[in-house]
Amino acid sequence: MGHQLPQWLRVVIGRVELVGVAGLIIGFWIGHSRVMVCSYYAGWIDHA
Repeated sequence: MGHQLPQWLRVVIGRVELVGVAGLIIGFWIGHSRVMVCSYYAGWIDHA
């Protein structure tokens, strides 16, 4: 068994990894923003 993968398989794996990493980053930022917005509104409502 060699380590040489078909070109199309390497492209697919590369794209899957790229999408997975991008999805993780985007998901983290959306979650972080949501927490920040909720905290902001909660604080604003408490002050008002």
